[in-house]
Amino acid sequence: MPDILIRNVDAPVVSRLKQRAKRNQRSLQAELKIILDHASATEDVSFEEAVRFADEMRQRFAGRLQGDSVDLIRDDRQR
Repeated sequence: MPDILIRNVDAPVVSRLKQRAKRNQRSLQAELKIILDHASATEDVSFEEAVRFADEMRQRFAGRLQGDSVDLIRDDRQR
């Protein structure tokens, strides 16, 4: 399996990564492998694709009456 070497990482970044690894009960190396795996698996969405998706959602929900989330939150808090 190939190795990757990253030089000159800022100390605060390394510190945050170590804290994250500790929270997840992993070594720093294991945590970084997971981060890289997730980052490489995520497909980038272009601006055009995002606009197209938003248009599809607007069309899909056109004409439907949407409730006000403020009312829902207020009702939930009063329970």
